[in-house]
Amino acid sequence: MRMSIVILVLFLIPQYLTGQSERDFRYHDSLTYKLYLEERWKELSYAGRNALNDGHDYYFMRMRLGISLYERALYAAAARHFRMALTFSEGDPVATEYLYYCSLLSGEYGRASAIISSMSDDHGKKVIEESGLARNSIWLSVYYNNYDTDNYVSSPSLYIANDYVGTVSFARQLVNPSITMSHNISPGVYYIHAFNNITRTSLLHYNDGIRIINLDDQKVFQNQYYGSLSVTGKGGFSFRPYLHLALSVYEYILAGGSISPGFYAVGRNSVLHYSAGMNLRQRTGYSAIDVTGAVNSFGAGSALQGEAGIVLYPFGNGSFYAGGRIAGIVQPGETFSSFSRAYTLLAGFSVPGKFQADFTFIDGGNRNMSSGNGLYLFNGPDFIEQRLLFNITIPFGTTSGLSFFAGGGLNKHKTSWFAFDNTLTGDQLYKYSSFNINGGFLWNF
Repeated sequence: MRMSIVILVLFLIPQYLTGQSERDFRYHDSLTYKLYLEERWKELSYAGRNALNDGHDYYFMRMRLGISLYERALYAAAARHFRMALTFSEGDPVATEYLYYCSLLSGEYGRASAIISSMSDDHGKKVIEESGLARNSIWLSVYYNNYDTDNYVSSPSLYIANDYVGTVSFARQLVNPSITMSHNISPGVYYIHAFNNITRTSLLHYNDGIRIINLDDQKVFQNQYYGSLSVTGKGGFSFRPYLHLALSVYEYILAGGSISPGFYAVGRNSVLHYSAGMNLRQRTGYSAIDVTGAVNSFGAGSALQGEAGIVLYPFGNGSFYAGGRIAGIVQPGETFSSFSRAYTLLAGFSVPGKFQADFTFIDGGNRNMSSGNGLYLFNGPDFIEQRLLFNITIPFGTTSGLSFFAGGGLNKHKTSWFAFDNTLTGDQLYKYSSFNINGGFLWNF
């Protein structure tokens, strides 16, 4: 960050005293000034706190303290001092610019963008250019999931009970290419949207009480569009409404008692699903708390979903985080005692400019749920009981704006019978596992 104005301004001796003796004031002021020039950041932080404890609280002291913490990548603690500096010198461009970088380097891009509105037009343009704040981002990715259902597919008569009428489905593999884009519309306002295509191959087992048919290469196709408007203020509060549409085209078995026993036909049907909701989030330097409410139409009728989460940043930067989420959904006709619940644990760490690693563990019934502010839909015929996911992101240099990401995961599923009116029937559950891999590129420009 180029701030030549800091050298000219930061170390001028203030023209006022803080009510303490001039000798005491000059000691703290000259000591912190000396430590700054020598870039002894830890000692400067300690000396600055002592000065505040002795009652010497003024613009220059707050700036020196903020810079000492900023240079140690303790952005949350540094931001607190820069905000205090602005109470002594409202609109100060140096403190505002440092505050902007504290948000940017903590990954709070919406908040950083909102701070730009506090700057003059020329200053804001200079900071955007120097910091490389992306106006647009594009993610290109491919997700592949392979299911361990070979027993059911190769020998369905041995593993699938035949005393239920309806259908049961066992996924074999799923391929999901997608493109996600983000656009900075104005300070603090981003529009995020995504296009997804999903091709899923399954075994569909059919029993109408007269005949049993196995369609071992059933295809389900989905074309999805996701859109979300994210509005973030300088204080870190954001609201994010979203709408996710999924058009499904799937194959099913056409059969009846009047048809000859060895004959059946495959038909196709299509249905439009949606998830719509609102996320409210408050990010401070050391934590982020959010709640989401949504309406999903994945099952037989609409369902209401609620979700809440907290993420902690103990060092006040992006070097480590950990948190959790809880989600619940109620379907038509169900009572609150029959909620479907899902729990998520999150953790991650990074080495700035080198890599970012993220871990996710999910436990619970995810049928007909959404997550990630509605970006991800769980609307298949099976339940995801548990997931353990890993992802790593590696940037290609500091100026290209390109990053590569890849990951994988293990999943546990269970599936049940559906009656022909699309309701769950019986208590016969089938369990199996799967693994997934994913990868792609991110470009900020």
